[in-house]
Amino acid sequence: MKKMNDTKKLGGIVAIVAAAAVVIAISANAVDQRGNRQENQAASVRTNTAASGGVQSGTSQVQKVTEESARQTALEHAGVASGDVTRSSVRTDRDEGRSVYEVEFLTASDKYDYEIDLVTGEVVKYEKESLNNASARTSENASGSANTAADSNASSGTADSDIGTNKAQSIALEHAGVKASQATIKKVARDYEDGRLVYDVVFITSDWEYSYEIQASDGTVRQADRERLEVYSTGSGQKGSASGESGNISVDKAKEIALKHSGVSGKVNYTKAKMERDDGVNVYEIEFFQNGMEYDYEIQASDGKILDWSAEYND
Repeated sequence: MKKMNDTKKLGGIVAIVAAAAVVIAISANAVDQRGNRQENQAASVRTNTAASGGVQSGTSQVQKVTEESARQTALEHAGVASGDVTRSSVRTDRDEGRSVYEVEFLTASDKYDYEIDLVTGEVVKYEKESLNNASARTSENASGSANTAADSNASSGTADSDIGTNKAQSIALEHAGVKASQATIKKVARDYEDGRLVYDVVFITSDWEYSYEIQASDGTVRQADRERLEVYSTGSGQKGSASGESGNISVDKAKEIALKHSGVSGKVNYTKAKMERDDGVNVYEIEFFQNGMEYDYEIQASDGKILDWSAEYND
């Protein structure tokens, strides 16, 4: 009887030890599985970080391509020196799921558009457009294949057409109904507007100032504006007439003083000759043009003293 009891006790102990061993094995397996999951997650983070080109630090990714480095990459690819750039801009964008920098810059003769990968810094796309020939454009995608296209915005004319400054000026005058002998040309300059090469033409007559935007490829008038000049005429019955106002010099005298000081002789075109109040004092604002020079005078009405003046070449 005693031996049976001892055998039963021994069997119970063995069962308990076996059960404990099973529990320990299960716990060890769970620990191994958690360890494997953590290692797999860490490996995944390392792989993703390497693929994106970033540096993992905690939960944030540090971007390695700056706006300035993207700009420099574009300039180097284009073979353009920083000193030759007249205007530039850099902004972030998304293109087909890729984060990129949009880099744009101008030189005296060309316009460049680049897409630089925000992470790797590689050139994704680029485009170069001649400002002297806005309708001819060459571009390349990331694979390096070149595309040449005519500007779809141009209504007519060949890729090499440019009407020139004289033609642009005559088109503007004809549109305004003004003879060349009646106009003083203030500006005829080429510009780049909305992907097109245009001519900005500005001229004045005795009463009006005209501003035109002429398309360089075919002479289309894209914009026209006319504004009445603030010219104060002698004998108009307003302040500053020929007789002058109670102790003030006349507008003609103010013009004479300005002309004498400027050293200008011959015909001039006045854009402004008007008495105004400045800090409680009557002054004449005198503005006129000759041979591309713009003269501005402020003359004290009481005694003809020149308070301020400037002369500037208007190109």
